[in-house]
Amino acid sequence: MPTITIHPFNTAIPCAIGESVLHAVHAARHPLASSCGADGVCDKCRILILDGMDHVAPPSKIERRVMRERPFSENERMACQTFIDGDVTITTTYW
Repeated sequence: MPTITIHPFNTAIPCAIGESVLHAVHAARHPLASSCGADGVCDKCRILILDGMDHVAPPSKIERRVMRERPFSENERMACQTFIDGDVTITTTYW
């Protein structure tokens, strides 16, 4: 089972393969911003993938559209559109 590690807390959250980062983090009762109900339109759930970028699915069509409209840095993704298939370490600008 993959694990999402939240930096700087070093909290490890188990998640299912194919589960979104947003869903796994919320299911573990950790704070992660989102205002659109995971529809992929608000980009409030931005995360930075510190490790394990090779363990996430490529950006979805929805995420690619948002990335074209708003600037994203390298390894920055939308948690609601980031689906896991291995261990990752994430952070946000507000933790």
